[in-house]
Amino acid sequence: MDRALQMGANIYTKGELKKLREALRAWKKKEGYLQNDRTKLEQEIVAFQRRPIPSPDDRDAYAEYQDRKRALDERSDALTKKAQELAEQKAKLAAWQKRLPAQIDAPQGKEKIKEIALGIIRKNAPYQKRYDALKARLDRATERMDRAKVQMDALAKAVKTDRNDVRRYKIAAPEKVKDRPGIIAEAVSGNEHYASLVATMRDDNSALKTWTLMSDAAKEEEANKRMYRDL
Repeated sequence: MDRALQMGANIYTKGELKKLREALRAWKKKEGYLQNDRTKLEQEIVAFQRRPIPSPDDRDAYAEYQDRKRALDERSDALTKKAQELAEQKAKLAAWQKRLPAQIDAPQGKEKIKEIALGIIRKNAPYQKRYDALKARLDRATERMDRAKVQMDALAKAVKTDRNDVRRYKIAAPEKVKDRPGIIAEAVSGNEHYASLVATMRDDNSALKTWTLMSDAAKEEEANKRMYRDL
């Protein structure tokens, strides 16, 4: 709604609101350039004033000195003129800034701007709805991609860890599930909920079929680690 109100205010003022913002940015940029030019000129004047004044008898050196002094004076005059112009522009912009809010905040202006804003919202509603739907799809896809990366990293780590201790995995849950690879990947990545649905077995125990739920296997592994630490 805020964006629509801004657009409505700009339409109501026949584009003046946008023009004012652009004019303020342009003025600020020019004011920055002026300050930089002044600083540079002041440094050059200080350096020039440190130079010894040549004797008039040395015509070439004296003429060069006078030319340099005249050039610095002309630049100083030009910057003074530019500063005056910017001051005049600033005064006009200040008056503009005062006039527009008064126009926008007037009861008639507020009502008209609200009417324009509502029209903009109604016109853009189908596009906004489509945008929201696409954004939701993108968010879901991004979430799935992020989760897939976690799963892939976990699987790669498991493959590296189990290189000499090959394991098998299967769904131990009694209910029917469609995404079995996804559930196993979630379990391997450390998701405790899915770890309770997936069983694992070392390949060298396949003849004995000693399947163990991953959640229980993780607990047993942690207990073994603590036992060895305490030795």
